[in-house]
Amino acid sequence: MTDLTDLIARVENGEGADRGLDADIELALGNWTPEHHEAWHRYQECGEAVDPPMMCVPVDPQWLTTSLDAVMALVPEGWGHRFSRYPELTQKHHADVWTHEDAEPGDDWFRGRHKTSPARALLAAILRAKEAGQ
Repeated sequence: MTDLTDLIARVENGEGADRGLDADIELALGNWTPEHHEAWHRYQECGEAVDPPMMCVPVDPQWLTTSLDAVMALVPEGWGHRFSRYPELTQKHHADVWTHEDAEPGDDWFRGRHKTSPARALLAAILRAKEAGQ
């Protein structure tokens, strides 16, 4: 399993689409098996030269580093979320998720931040919640 702390840092510090990071997140969240993850990476490196041919057509990861819709689909039923924008800060976009309606900041309430992307901010918040066992 991929270290969530490392993934959070890669989400918050990266820019634009990162298909390798998308694939690593799919594995960390349990959406992909290690075999699927390995086959996808092997296909990216070798293209159609991969053997056996069945390994050449893995399903691509969701566009988690760029698509707010894809990230919103990761928010579990019953969790709350919100977005904030702070133009004066370097990390302009903030996103919070909380796991129940009585949650307070610091208590089952998790924040993500990013310079330009609300999707990456929300993704970081979700990964922080998962890292905390939520």
